[in-house]
Amino acid sequence: MRFFKKFAGLFAAALLLIPSLGNAYTINGNLDVRGNVNGGLQRIGSVNLTLSLSGGTLKIQCGNADCSASNPGWVTLPSTTAGQIKTYKVTSSPTFGDSTAGDSDFVGTGTCSWGTTAGVAWSNTLPILIGATHDNSTLVFILARGPVRTTGSSSNIGYQDVCPSTADQTNVIAMTSSNVTSSHADREVTWLGSTRITKNSSDNWTFNALNLGDGIGVFANFGGRFFDMPTGQMGATSGKFFNNNGGTAATYTATSVIKFQIGMDGNTDVYFDHLNTSGGTAGSGAQDIRMNMPLNHAQTWASTPMQVGAARTVGNASNRVVFVHMVATGTSEVTFSGLATTTTLFTITNADQSSTAREIKGNARYPAF
Repeated sequence: MRFFKKFAGLFAAALLLIPSLGNAYTINGNLDVRGNVNGGLQRIGSVNLTLSLSGGTLKIQCGNADCSASNPGWVTLPSTTAGQIKTYKVTSSPTFGDSTAGDSDFVGTGTCSWGTTAGVAWSNTLPILIGATHDNSTLVFILARGPVRTTGSSSNIGYQDVCPSTADQTNVIAMTSSNVTSSHADREVTWLGSTRITKNSSDNWTFNALNLGDGIGVFANFGGRFFDMPTGQMGATSGKFFNNNGGTAATYTATSVIKFQIGMDGNTDVYFDHLNTSGGTAGSGAQDIRMNMPLNHAQTWASTPMQVGAARTVGNASNRVVFVHMVATGTSEVTFSGLATTTTLFTITNADQSSTAREIKGNARYPAF
């Protein structure tokens, strides 16, 4: 009994010593880091940042409430000095309004087509990343369609009410009203989270309602989900996934889908299935079939075409296994061809998809960012 009394006394004394360890943590419902972030807690990324969407306004928050001096967050990024890091304390909540907000931040100077076909809606959901960059004195939160390594040149950067002067899928849009196109050009980007978005025919964008795959520290939208490409985009003829290319591209009534997934390594996986069993528009013309992918190829190569995948085609002649080729650098357009002999390629044409029973099905993988 004496032993237990002595042990209880020692345990109580130990509890009294805990506050002397310092204010490294404050417990307020959840464990909330309040300590010396510049010390042992420092790492690339964010601490105590969350994401909210209300009334069409996307907001960076701190611990599920607005950031403030008494409720801060932190972001640590690579420094502008090679080999070093820098930490910023976040004491205010940046916002960005969409098409449903009172004043959309996507509308103003220029057109925010963001690498899609201008004036054509992208009504299906697109993934976007939320990141941060800096010029060694000012932290800026940004939105991007994929994991670009840097912000790019000044013409690649937009901000509230000002779209990038050069429309491209690599554009970054800053969550600030300040003109950062020069100060934050060609800066390294640190990715913090992701969400989803759609576009109307006026090139105005709408954030999707947040779900468990969205948020700060959540990257399910990049590597964990597939998205559907809409027709009439990226150079495709209206109502189709294909460019008529001087002839008539076929349509497919049983199934016609292009699904894609963007990885955090910048590679895009694409799966397509176009099947017709009755009706539809028959293909015609001796021109190559040109299918448009959801994103442009990011790399440049010396000669074209560049093989990115494989497919099976069913058409007038026979079933064929073919290669999927990008026709030119910096585009999303692909053709389908195979080996007729050891030295000669054959290419699937629009006319090859004129029979009622027709199909093109396959997959591709290529770097988009």
